[in-house]
Amino acid sequence: MKIFKETTAATLQQLGWPSVGKGAVDNLRSSQHAPLYALIIGIDHYKSKKINDLHGAASDADAMDEYLRAELHVPADQIVNLRDEHATRSRIIRELQAMRTRKGIKRSDPILIFFAGHGASAPAPEDWATASDRISTIVTHDSLVTDCTGRVVCPIPDRTIEALLHNLAETPAGDDRGDNITVIFDCCHSGSGTRDVRRKASRLERGFDLDVDLIPANLDKVIWKTVPKARGTSATAGFTKCGCRSHVLLAACRETENAFEERGRGAFTRALLDTLKTVATDSITYKDLMQRLPVIPGQTPQCEGYNTNRLLFDALAPSKARVIYEVVEKDSRYVMNAGSAHGVAVGARFYIHPSREFSSDASPLTVMVATIVHAFSAELSGKLPTGATITFPSSYFACPVSAGYAQPLRLHISDWETRIPVMKKLANELSARQDPLSPPVLLCEEGPATLGIRLRGSYIEYLVYDPLVVSLGLSSLYYTTKAETTCIQPVLRSASRFFGNLHRSPLLSQLSGNVHVRIHEIRQDMHGELDMDLRPPFRTYGDNVLRSGTANVKADGKTIYGMSLQNSLRVPLHVWVFFFDCSDLSVNYYQPPASGRNGEASLPPSSTLSIGYGAGGALPFKYFLRPDQELDIGFIKVFICTEPVDFSHVMQQSAFDDSSARGTGWGAERRPKHAWDTILIPVVQRRGLS
Repeated sequence: MKIFKETTAATLQQLGWPSVGKGAVDNLRSSQHAPLYALIIGIDHYKSKKINDLHGAASDADAMDEYLRAELHVPADQIVNLRDEHATRSRIIRELQAMRTRKGIKRSDPILIFFAGHGASAPAPEDWATASDRISTIVTHDSLVTDCTGRVVCPIPDRTIEALLHNLAETPAGDDRGDNITVIFDCCHSGSGTRDVRRKASRLERGFDLDVDLIPANLDKVIWKTVPKARGTSATAGFTKCGCRSHVLLAACRETENAFEERGRGAFTRALLDTLKTVATDSITYKDLMQRLPVIPGQTPQCEGYNTNRLLFDALAPSKARVIYEVVEKDSRYVMNAGSAHGVAVGARFYIHPSREFSSDASPLTVMVATIVHAFSAELSGKLPTGATITFPSSYFACPVSAGYAQPLRLHISDWETRIPVMKKLANELSARQDPLSPPVLLCEEGPATLGIRLRGSYIEYLVYDPLVVSLGLSSLYYTTKAETTCIQPVLRSASRFFGNLHRSPLLSQLSGNVHVRIHEIRQDMHGELDMDLRPPFRTYGDNVLRSGTANVKADGKTIYGMSLQNSLRVPLHVWVFFFDCSDLSVNYYQPPASGRNGEASLPPSSTLSIGYGAGGALPFKYFLRPDQELDIGFIKVFICTEPVDFSHVMQQSAFDDSSARGTGWGAERRPKHAWDTILIPVVQRRGLS
């Protein structure tokens, strides 16, 4: 460690910067505020006596505002908040239009629009082409009241919202990143939200039906008449199923379902925020996020738009994943249900909170330190406040303050490049702010570096110095980025997690020697017994391509492979299999354990698990080379545990916009002596094999 600290100090001196405190460059995250801009709307109280008031919409909006400020570090002056009487029809439209010209917003910046309140459906106006005879609307504070001109204030139709979002995305600037808009609606468009229907106060619907022809055909024509019909705004399809390129929509439920609030909060917003706090926003897609939501009775949250496979906010507003572990008292000892398999090491510190639901800036009850670490549990030392007790199963929760184990990402910037402004700015950002939960970044010389960056024209190249990867023949990532710190930082964040998980293993290997891996080409047996879908089975073909610990495969995009893991132990094992792609830093599933309340261990005693063929259930996999590549390197990594451990956080999307993932899968549980282990298999990919 000493060499890295000395090298970092020397590098800073070369840059002409003042010396900084211990570990000041050990930070990955940028010191800049997130370049995210938001409009957050929450309406509990409605002016019209025809509309039921709500009890949780304003609280949902407040919770979203707190999340943006506390978790994503969005400055308050980049957030517009509208509540109740301030959320009128004219004000909401005005704020959406103002975002087109708001000072400070660049076309690449993420924009978030959040609405919690009533929605409504209404008969479609004449000449509005619709998929049905009704349209969807959001209900503003002053909807259904008569204004000073004697006209009834209409809710805002889907056609108007779509046009406003299109105009926002197409702001004159010439940048193709104008579609980085996220829209979240916690409302529905049918139900009993009007006062002429009895309601259950403890569970309220956030929507109602309008059965009168309230919406005139020319409503908001000045807004939507300028939108080209090719963009689809002339035919409304409700807020979901819009197929829109301008934004990604996260909706509380299907158009035909109802959205509910209970105990003073919307069920969807509560679930969404709880899930967001457990993930890193720069490493999960919108679609993956929605798949992680807990089940909401009676609601099926929707994720719509052309960019649902994009990383949240296009990775420009990163957050760290929140990891929370239960703490119980056993024989006067405080025991946390996470150990070395989860990445905990002696000395790791944890904030102790009385509840799972807390903001990142909430004051903890105390700080505890891991003193004894087992495979799947750890003993914590520290004092709880006087009178505080832990009750079974748990009333206290531990949130990591420091990882205690994370190896740094060793980053090399050549001497001559330290004089380039973008490199100076990057190193300034790396040194400006500590984030002890992220694997640290250390500036160092080329020899001990894991990754290097260099300027080529107006782009940044990423050089690989990791000894294992280099020894197999790969010296750089395939992709480049613009020479801007906002483009470089996501790559460094991705690289730190990638290499940290690639090389993570227990101090003592106890299991891997008893799990035997084979990798085969597989082909369909056209004469074999058909499965229930009348498909011929896959069979292994040829010899095991895993020889001397390395798999050499044909990367023609056609040859498919499967693998098997044979457990020679008399204990069941839980297995997670990932593919680490060294060209784009993505990590994808080959085989996650089976999920479910009664999930059995995926690798029973003295048995074999097949992946990609047979009864294993996972899809087969194939390899390809990108244009101008003759060779590529990846790694199959197998995590093996005697108890169920969630390794889903290992998976990550590519750090680059243009790449293609190679892995697939989904799907573990049981126990004897507590142990965990890993197996790492290099995969050398060539166009042809001699």
